[in-house]
Amino acid sequence: AMDLARANFSYFNEPAVFSVSDASALPFPDASFDVVTSIGLMEHLDDYSGILKEAYRVIKPGGIMIQINIPKKKSIQILNNMYRYVLTLSGKQLRPDFPRNTDIPETYALSAREAGFVDVATTNVNPFPLFVPVPMSVDRVLARVYRLILSLRSRLFSYPFETSYGLSQCHFLVGWKK
Repeated sequence: AMDLARANFSYFNEPAVFSVSDASALPFPDASFDVVTSIGLMEHLDDYSGILKEAYRVIKPGGIMIQINIPKKKSIQILNNMYRYVLTLSGKQLRPDFPRNTDIPETYALSAREAGFVDVATTNVNPFPLFVPVPMSVDRVLARVYRLILSLRSRLFSYPFETSYGLSQCHFLVGWKK
């Protein structure tokens, strides 16, 4: 993930400082950042309250926390599970998925409020399965299909990536620091 982030910032000639550290004990002073983000972290923990408290600590007053959480649940991702099953039947050895909690968006929101965040909101997003592992050529085809579906959904919905809990693969968690 860090290599991809570095490559993206480099590609667009944007300055950035990258730091790898324990999310529950960040090496930054209080009120250091306007925004703290997390992509696919808290769903791998049973207790993520320390991470939320630490995010709150390093955010400046008026700052925002934005996370994408991908807990284990019944969703469109079942299509990937079936795909992986077919791959194993054909003899392919696959890396097991990392353990995930089964917390619902409201549980994440409650923990964010308990950490001190206000105006906490969750939004169920991504009605598309992620297929892994797939060759890059297949990934490109899937990306085109998903873009086509999104363009159709954009004619029907104000937020075409937003979906119901049942179809969502993940959710955004957003909270502000007063």
